Amino acid sequence: MIGEIFHKYKSTKITKSGFTTEKWVNRTCDECGKVGECRLQVIKQGRERRGEDIDLCKKCSNSPKYKFNVFSRKMEDSVNWKGGESVDQGYLKVYIGNGKRIFKHVQIYEKHIGRKLTKKECLHHIDLNKLNNDVSNLYLCKNKREHQSCHQSMQKFAATLFNKFIWLDRNNKIYKAKFIKYDRIEDFDIPKKYNIFITTYGGAAHRKISYEQFFITTGCRKSVHSYKIEKVIGRKLYIDECVHHIDCNSLNNDVNNLFVLTRSEHSKIHKSLENCAIELYKKGLLIFDKGEYQLRV
Repeated sequence: MIGEIFHKYKSTKITKSGFTTEKWVNRTCDECGKVGECRLQVIKQGRERRGEDIDLCKKCSNSPKYKFNVFSRKMEDSVNWKGGESVDQGYLKVYIGNGKRIFKHVQIYEKHIGRKLTKKECLHHIDLNKLNNDVSNLYLCKNKREHQSCHQSMQKFAATLFNKFIWLDRNNKIYKAKFIKYDRIEDFDIPKKYNIFITTYGGAAHRKISYEQFFITTGCRKSVHSYKIEKVIGRKLYIDECVHHIDCNSLNNDVNNLFVLTRSEHSKIHKSLENCAIELYKKGLLIFDKGEYQLRV
């Protein structure tokens, strides 16, 4: 219960004129009957929070009977509520209640198969559009390794289309699905005094990669592609540089198949290869079958 407003100005903040606009009232607690001075704004906020015209002192408002529980509020009642959808790492998330959110593509696929996904299972977006959550665009992978294999198969297959449907734009350092012509330079051989051998790196089968190497001194080996590209550019490679095999064949060390990139550029150029494959997929030249991308016959 609120008494009449009286003109008493109390505040730690004083304006230039020496007054404040905070209005104080006499408040009677409807629970314990205690009378005290209180700001009018505090009373209004308390009534809005409780949803009823009850005035309480500080002690009673913190009692279990009246204490406000932030977790009891519904997100739908928030002024910032926008339907419960948000974007996280490029994927669409939806609110499912109790303060929990779930990826929308997971929600859609679980409803489609009639069960929850296991902790190991994950979904692959076939057209690589993370916002395209149509069931026909989702492929269930039994684990993250199979999901990675889907992306590996796309890059591996896209590389077979090099100089047929996909070309390298050397100026912009990306692959494009349109014809690009560039002049070839003359290749050269490694001196005969060096004995070339093949070394394979990587643990998992889909990650194994082989390089041609040779020993320049005892215990010191060098890759053929590094040796050749350094001869072409006339200097040693910097520590943050690497050599990219344009056709993705690590054993094809023709100087026309080698390209110097920084490590960040190397990551981006492989991503652009995936984007070219997706362009071909959208045009109907590629199909996705049993976890692998294939050329439409």
